[in-house]
Amino acid sequence: MSRSLSFWECDAIFKNVDIAIVGAGITGLLTSIRASEVFPKAKILVLERSPIPYGASSRNAGFTCFGSPTEILSDIATMGKDRAIHLVADRWHGIKELLHIIKPYDVDFKFLGGYELFFKGEKKKYEEVCSKISELNNDLKELASEVFYIDDDLEELSGIKNAIGAIYTPYEGQLHSGKLILKLLQKAHSLGVIVLHGVEVSSIDKVGENFIVHSSIGKFQSRATIVCTNGFGKSLLESTNVAPKRGQILVTAPLPQPLEWKGNLHWDEGYYYARNIGDRRILIGGARNTDFNEESTDEIEISAKIQTALEEALKKFFKMPASHPVEFRWAGIMGFGPNNEKGYLLGKTDNGTLYGVRLSGMGIALAPILSKKLVELINI
Repeated sequence: MSRSLSFWECDAIFKNVDIAIVGAGITGLLTSIRASEVFPKAKILVLERSPIPYGASSRNAGFTCFGSPTEILSDIATMGKDRAIHLVADRWHGIKELLHIIKPYDVDFKFLGGYELFFKGEKKKYEEVCSKISELNNDLKELASEVFYIDDDLEELSGIKNAIGAIYTPYEGQLHSGKLILKLLQKAHSLGVIVLHGVEVSSIDKVGENFIVHSSIGKFQSRATIVCTNGFGKSLLESTNVAPKRGQILVTAPLPQPLEWKGNLHWDEGYYYARNIGDRRILIGGARNTDFNEESTDEIEISAKIQTALEEALKKFFKMPASHPVEFRWAGIMGFGPNNEKGYLLGKTDNGTLYGVRLSGMGIALAPILSKKLVELINI
């Protein structure tokens, strides 16, 4: 038997909704926060199908996603220099925007820097990338006088095995993704935003001047609707180019000795990544490039093939006791464009529904920019 809404629920929650937002991840919550500041008298309702945001917001690695040299060079090759550099700038400005909204210490935010690692057998590749660092720094000079530094001595990476060189940037940061979601929820609530979990939206229609939002607990009207479901955007936005991509992660049990390194690590064009969690845990994720087809899915489950690849990389590249246990394993769903195209999608459907999706594995950095642009499009 379906659960019907009471008069009290309809009157207090679903009556006279001004802005309805689908998705209570980073983008949806930031959009609700910004909307409440621009429209302080508006009634804003956020609907999330899962008890905890389902896709990537609290299932990522907690990187601020400035970008590694080979990743940026690859983006330049595929999307052109102007678009690639603009994407880096958006990520950098997005992090600064986020830190105006959330206090850094509330989410364990630290600028520990980042290293792109090159291992034995990659000498030619390392030399080739090093030869392009000066030009890349020049392309990024609007952000900082020098973004990337060649690091041949690896003094700060004594806990890494088989590395022959690295390229360092001080502009990579890390945070606690779970604490970020909690702080965004708390801020949204403090501004009067209503956030409902366990409510799935199936469709959105336009009737006259209002939208009709059809959900798992009934339908209601709203003056504006915004879809912020990232990698799951296709479910409500059939015509948009959003391709779900699964990302997998594991985290070790606490190590017996403190780590000899700290910061964000990337290798293999960013397809593998790792970071410290505190002093005694290693997070490692990625390996999607070992099985692109299977990882092009919205099934939020881990796979033996990717988890094995991550474990092998952990043993091969990190100094740690043999057979040290893994304590956590999980998967999250990202949103990309066709052929792995990067960059968020911002727009409006034929019926006027706004959407901000496809954050390309960079939601922590891009959501602050995307949410600001979404709110600029609201007309109520």
